[in-house]
Amino acid sequence: MNKIVYNGLVFNDDGTGDGKLLDGSFFVENSLAHDELSVDTLKFRVRYPLSDNPDDSLVKLDYGTECAYYHDDVLFGKFYHVKTSRLSRFEYELEFQSSIGLLDDTNHYGGLYAGTYASDIMADVIGGTIPYTIKQLFTKIKLYGWLPVATRRENLKQILFACGGCIKKNTEGNAYITTLDTTTPKVIPDSKVFDSGSITYNTNISSVAVTEHGYVKLEDT
Repeated sequence: MNKIVYNGLVFNDDGTGDGKLLDGSFFVENSLAHDELSVDTLKFRVRYPLSDNPDDSLVKLDYGTECAYYHDDVLFGKFYHVKTSRLSRFEYELEFQSSIGLLDDTNHYGGLYAGTYASDIMADVIGGTIPYTIKQLFTKIKLYGWLPVATRRENLKQILFACGGCIKKNTEGNAYITTLDTTTPKVIPDSKVFDSGSITYNTNISSVAVTEHGYVKLEDT
């Protein structure tokens, strides 16, 4: 069972909520080393309302309105509204992105840091744009250096790299700034390995060209 809760409205597969979830897809990306701040996306199509009286309230909601996606009543993640398209009188397509995408919308104006705690710099970079929790360790790590004028997402990535941090999700679906696990890696069972996908093999090197330059210093005239 899939369920999406958006601005107090419930959309699910069986149409027992405020609207019926017709179809949907999502893209979630995590690098093994958590060295990238990827933007997850969610797109779904709904019939709303279930009555025969049209209601255009879905097209009037603000950018960034929160949406929660549940699978079998377990929270999969939180996403934020990007745009809504009206496909017919009762049919809508809605697009969302994860909170990291919101950090791409505005710039952080950088700064020079000489022993500033990592948690304080992160709070300044995020600037209240998204909800998050943070591991206590980062309140003790001091950072030195500078940040350029860049998007909040880009500067947050720089800070996380500098202090060995990464972003995961907490039980509420919000960003959780933490560290990589140090436990023994888990073995992926054969049942989780698939033979789909494709690999592109580059051609072998057929030749190598070496260029040599010679320089002569002349007397000044």
